Amino acid sequence: MSTQANLETAADPATMLHAKEGRVTWLVAGGWGMGSFAASTMYQAIGIFLMHYFVEIIGIAAVTAGALLSAVRLYDAFIDPLVGTASDYTKSRWGRRRPYILAGGLISGLSFILLFSLPTAETTPAIVWIVLGVLLINTTGYAILTIPYLAMPAEMTDKPNERTFIVSFRVAGMALGQISGATITSLVIAAFGGGLIGHSAMAWVTALIIILAAIVCFWLTGRAPNIERAPPPHMSIWQKWSSALSNKPFLLLLLVKMANLTGVHFFFALIPFLFVSHHGLGYEVIGFFFLFQAMGMFGSQPFWVRVAKPLGKKGLYFLGAVLWSACVASLALVDPAGSMAVIAVLAFTLGIAAGSLLLAGQAMLPDAIAADFEKTGQRREGLFAGVYTTVEKISGALAAVLIGASLTAIGFEGGGHGGGDAGEMASAGSNAILWLALIPGVFQFFSAIPLFFYHIPKKEEAPQSA
Repeated sequence: MSTQANLETAADPATMLHAKEGRVTWLVAGGWGMGSFAASTMYQAIGIFLMHYFVEIIGIAAVTAGALLSAVRLYDAFIDPLVGTASDYTKSRWGRRRPYILAGGLISGLSFILLFSLPTAETTPAIVWIVLGVLLINTTGYAILTIPYLAMPAEMTDKPNERTFIVSFRVAGMALGQISGATITSLVIAAFGGGLIGHSAMAWVTALIIILAAIVCFWLTGRAPNIERAPPPHMSIWQKWSSALSNKPFLLLLLVKMANLTGVHFFFALIPFLFVSHHGLGYEVIGFFFLFQAMGMFGSQPFWVRVAKPLGKKGLYFLGAVLWSACVASLALVDPAGSMAVIAVLAFTLGIAAGSLLLAGQAMLPDAIAADFEKTGQRREGLFAGVYTTVEKISGALAAVLIGASLTAIGFEGGGHGGGDAGEMASAGSNAILWLALIPGVFQFFSAIPLFFYHIPKKEEAPQSA
């Protein structure tokens, strides 16, 4: 079914005109993308460095670190739908979603400083409980920042191709977030000598970036067009999940996201162990790698937006999945110490593939949400965004357990002396870590399978070639 939209906006008449035409200005889309930049900065830094920091710097056992990260991500999965639903019912002079972006950015940034300024396990027997508490605060801030944020594109326009345009700025923000969360962070850690001091310095720089990006997003999206409709009826948590999962396209996207992000989380956590602990390289090499990946991701967006129209979003995802898996698996065959040029090419190509995956996956989400409105007449963007990111956190929890168990299985022994960053591999499993580079590609392969059954009515889907 369909209902008449009531367009409301606090912007000037020109912005109102764009809202009626389903158009979003470059400034608004770019401002919205800054929210992705804030979230991606923290996501990248935590995904790449936190496991290695816990094991090699703080001195927590790999399996314990994996269990801690898994536990807080399951907590995150629980609160995500609650945050999303709360934003659905929020009424304020700044709209339903924007206050959460500002508050979430502040909580995320400040707790990030605490997360990378911890004492070592040797000096603090209760370190595990301290880590758990800080992780819970940081995770809550991240949920408040990201869940309402993800609900915004479906409220800005009803046009599928326009939503693809908006989401391209999210992908661009994620690419820039990779530069700040992976490259700049690596250089700061290296500049301050690694260890506790290097990671603490990195945390202060990163927190400033997160907070400023969230403020800019809050400010610039004040001119965003808004398709304002009545909030959904009150339901229990089980009714909400049942209602969301009854949307078949959305359910299939959840399966795609689960497999995709399990592989991505595993890959991110593996990189420091592969480059620093196994190959004995400096943190600046990690920065070099992710800089070229971000360049590929960011630079490829105009190309992928054009390709998405004739190829379709599903075709775009299939292409990206094959290319991404091949690039990641190739890391097991290349020694970065002697082939930096090859590593740069692989990283750049990996970024291009990631750009395709992110654009296709993120652009299909508002399509599925819009299809739900056509069916039910209810606006439940926050609910769907919350459930969607719940699956992201479950995949993160699964990846954390897998990487912890995998490192333990191959005989990895962490350092944990506070000042150094080099761990040791048991001689029997020294090269086994290279085989772990094949695991992310396997998950990526399985992520593409549900899309064979994914379909959105033509009214809600970008035109696809026959």
